[in-house]
Amino acid sequence: LSFEDGKYIDCNKAFLEIFGLKDKSEIIGKSPYAFSPEYQKDGLTTKEALKEVSKEFNKNGSARFEWIHKKPNNEEFWTEIILSLIVLDSQLVIYGTVRDISEKKDLEEQLHYRNIDLQESNDELETIIENLRETQNKLIESEKLAGLGSLVAGVAHEISTPVGVGLTGSSHLEFLAENILNKYQLGEMSEEDLENYLKTSKELVSVINSNLNRTADIIRNFKQVAV
Repeated sequence: LSFEDGKYIDCNKAFLEIFGLKDKSEIIGKSPYAFSPEYQKDGLTTKEALKEVSKEFNKNGSARFEWIHKKPNNEEFWTEIILSLIVLDSQLVIYGTVRDISEKKDLEEQLHYRNIDLQESNDELETIIENLRETQNKLIESEKLAGLGSLVAGVAHEISTPVGVGLTGSSHLEFLAENILNKYQLGEMSEEDLENYLKTSKELVSVINSNLNRTADIIRNFKQVAV
């Protein structure tokens, strides 16, 4: 796409498809505000975010950033935008490329919430084990259920396996995310890199989720035994 004086002056077919538009007349002459929601990431308004982008662009003559757009039906989606200056018909205009990165953002959000679930599960597990240890001491002192120690160890062992798998998957996913982010920031990320990241991330999220569910089942069943 290209724009001048803050308004779009041209775009290609791929740009129209991203926004669900049929003809250039639906976008030419309009400003980015018309295709952006009121707020961007980090709680900034679109107006404030555009000011930040303008500062970077005026300083470097180019800019690369993530942006939330909206379609005519008000559906919001994430994009990556690269802006630069070019000469078009003897006029200096801003040329930009826009790429839909909604799937990437969805995976990042899923990973964020899976990590939260895993942490909550670990916290609950630590509390249960600590309570069991206290109970064990009291029972041993009263010479009742001296075998509770082996029971605690058995439960801890049962839980440690899915938790360990979840932590390993989470750590590997974090490594992959950092690696793809570095490539992205350096402008070295290829389409194959992105496809491999998305495929592997999806598999890891599935493994983490499966083991979180398994841990939750063990804890839930043991709660009944503990009562």
